[in-house]
Amino acid sequence: MEVMVVRLRRLLIPLSVDALALSPVNRQLECWDGCEARRPEAMIRGKRYGEGMGVIALDSNACRRLHAPTRGWMATTAIVDGQPAAPTPHARGSCLGCGAAMVAKTGRVTSHWAHAAPRDWDPWWENETAWHREWKAKFPEDWREIRHEAQGGEIHRADVRTGPGLILEFQHSSLRDDELAAREAFYDNLVWVLDGRPFAANFEIHHILPDPDAPIAQDMVWVPAKVGLYGTHGGLYHLRSEFEAQVGRAAARSEVRYGTIRGLGRIKRDIEAAYRGHHQFVWKQPRGGWLTAGAPVFIDFGEAGLWRLGVYDDSGLRCCRFTSQGRFVDAARVARDAAELERLLWPVRPFEDFAGYPIN
Repeated sequence: MEVMVVRLRRLLIPLSVDALALSPVNRQLECWDGCEARRPEAMIRGKRYGEGMGVIALDSNACRRLHAPTRGWMATTAIVDGQPAAPTPHARGSCLGCGAAMVAKTGRVTSHWAHAAPRDWDPWWENETAWHREWKAKFPEDWREIRHEAQGGEIHRADVRTGPGLILEFQHSSLRDDELAAREAFYDNLVWVLDGRPFAANFEIHHILPDPDAPIAQDMVWVPAKVGLYGTHGGLYHLRSEFEAQVGRAAARSEVRYGTIRGLGRIKRDIEAAYRGHHQFVWKQPRGGWLTAGAPVFIDFGEAGLWRLGVYDDSGLRCCRFTSQGRFVDAARVARDAAELERLLWPVRPFEDFAGYPIN
């Protein structure tokens, strides 16, 4: 049976009349970046358009999908004795994508297959946008697109690896939870910067919160902001001491679920004085696993600031925290790890300097 091989060039694949006559099962695609990976087109979950015009358009992740079936882009299947096989201790096989030798990794990490020798292609690559380029241009050229090799030969390219060793990944498209976890496992000193413009309409930033370590915050338990519960958008809270008096015992913040609900009112100025960048937010239809990511996540909505996703206190209340882009870049250039980055970013300037930033 004849199999046509065409070369994937980013999003468009010109096809001959003969190639169009073949079914997707018989057509094969070849990776455009030279890694020689070939996969039947039917195995690639790309969006195809205009086949009658001699062109197939694939979505932006199509190049990644030329490679082996993955869990977080770690290969879970390789060819052993001519058959697909899961990784077992000391097993050796060949890559489903490129045919190179692979070794099984079955230690304390998730069992997977890894190339026995380093490979130059990166299945985590995504189409670079102007947004990517603008962010990377804020850092020296020799810090950009840095090859990073882990033990066992797995190789990826970090968007930015600073001189002190901080890894910055600028992410425009959404990620599956397993892929996010795989990247965080690969880079042990990672900070995410997300392009928030595509989902900005679903992300509402609401009232300010005091520094959770400030004295005024110790007796406050905030009512989570919710869609349609508009009083929470301006700030509502319980007093933990009042709840403890009602139940006759000490209580954790997570236990306080009823009692008198108060608004900011008279204490607004005290809250402003204790402000260090924290806000409540509502994210309708949140993308991927960003709310539970292990590495710090900063969202860029195209304004002058960045918003760090986080948890406010032991009640589990989610919050976002403001910093300026300039402050972030300056801190990222010198921070040795994510913890030091955050120490350099906050406290922000007083609330009066923040006033006027566009929030809902």
